[in-house]
Amino acid sequence: MNSKLRMQHVTFIAALFIGGGASAQTDELQSISSCRLIDKPGSYVLEKNITATQQDLKTSGPSCILIVADFVTLDLRGHTLTGPGSTPGSGFGIYSTADSNGRYPNATLVRNGSVTTFDRGIALEGAGHAAQDVRLMNNRVGLTLDGIGFRLGRSSDRIQ
Repeated sequence: MNSKLRMQHVTFIAALFIGGGASAQTDELQSISSCRLIDKPGSYVLEKNITATQQDLKTSGPSCILIVADFVTLDLRGHTLTGPGSTPGSGFGIYSTADSNGRYPNATLVRNGSVTTFDRGIALEGAGHAAQDVRLMNNRVGLTLDGIGFRLGRSSDRIQ
């Protein structure tokens, strides 16, 4: 292989690794201003405080923010997610769980805000999830973890 062709080949491979190829996660921030389903990888931000009624909740859980995708970052940006009550059956604030095919998500990060007045504030199922700088108040159960490799706070300590 001549040196010019070799250089083009190396340049093409480098372009794929640097960003010319497909990416599993988008760099664009997705705004959230009401209860919703997150079924695509990416970065999501709460744009305002959300007060959810029982009718606002998604069927699964039921939950206000339902996450079924891998590699989701949910930044509450200091806002509060408030539920319809903290009695059993009143729903989950944030719920990362299996999709319709029974596949559990990996690597959900929830950070920087408050979740209050739900049956469960945050429920994370799957692997490699983390919660950072989150206040859980007046929920029947604040946080549930079901899976492996969880991280709470900013330390490198993991719950196995």
